[in-house]
Amino acid sequence: MPDRSPLARLSVIVFVPVIVTVILIGTAAAASLYPSRPIDFIVPWGTGGGADLVGRALAKEMEPILEVSLPVVNVPGGTGQTGLAKLGEGPADGYMIEEATSETLLLPVTGHPLLELARFVPLGIIDQQNPGLLVGAASPFKDWNDLLNTARKQSVSVAFDGFGSTGDLLLSYLNRHASTHFNLVPYAQPAERIASVLGGENAVLFTQPGDVHAYIAGGQLRPVLLFADRPDPQFPATPISKTFGYPSLIHFRAMYVKAGTAPEIMRVLGTALDKAEHSSTYKSTLDDEGALPASLIDATQVGDFITTWQKQAADIRDAR
Repeated sequence: MPDRSPLARLSVIVFVPVIVTVILIGTAAAASLYPSRPIDFIVPWGTGGGADLVGRALAKEMEPILEVSLPVVNVPGGTGQTGLAKLGEGPADGYMIEEATSETLLLPVTGHPLLELARFVPLGIIDQQNPGLLVGAASPFKDWNDLLNTARKQSVSVAFDGFGSTGDLLLSYLNRHASTHFNLVPYAQPAERIASVLGGENAVLFTQPGDVHAYIAGGQLRPVLLFADRPDPQFPATPISKTFGYPSLIHFRAMYVKAGTAPEIMRVLGTALDKAEHSSTYKSTLDDEGALPASLIDATQVGDFITTWQKQAADIRDAR
């Protein structure tokens, strides 16, 4: 191949920076126009549960701020990983966001991850609750001590949300340290999980009491133990795990985007999220959900929060 002339070599030197500049300008222009169409809001659990309720409430509050619709897309399965996989399959353009739960973020600790969490970036924590054990109105278990004594003698079935989740971690701890025989029965759909206890198929439900507050108010379910370090303001009469020397682990929900999303787009989403979750309507939703008073954590602190939480979970996992 013949050598290029000085003029030809100069044209290459000039042309490459021009391409890079055009790409950068195009990306910045796209970000400045964001959003220009609907944004899919993924809820990685089925309808009828707390994640669905909180997600829909937040999407509704964010719509007038972003001036586009945020249709909620329920993608249950894999302890929340099916929804996360859907987010990962799309482009990092901000037109797909997800409400990930602590159950999914626990999977790297419990050894069940299908996806690398580094592929996603959190925008903030939108909800925190104490998880617990609940029984049906007709349950023979009067209180936690009654349930504990029975579970030490025989198998007691517990409906929960999936292996590798918070329920798996905490009840496995009790089986090791309290000599209980809790038998975990997973359900991807919250409604099926609840129905299995109301119908007597399972004896106990592991969930956040706030997610089933309507059933508690209606006398169909009652909490017997909360995994918490201090009394829950929504359920002050319910005993807490710390009293018995058992660990606690907060249940939380976070907003995520795909890694590689333009900083300007993330800024727009973060601003909208902050405004939405501080609205009186969303705060009312959190109150109804039994959320803890200091539930909201912004993007500047969310990374440290999740790292600390995962370390706490690892300590529970490793306790022998």
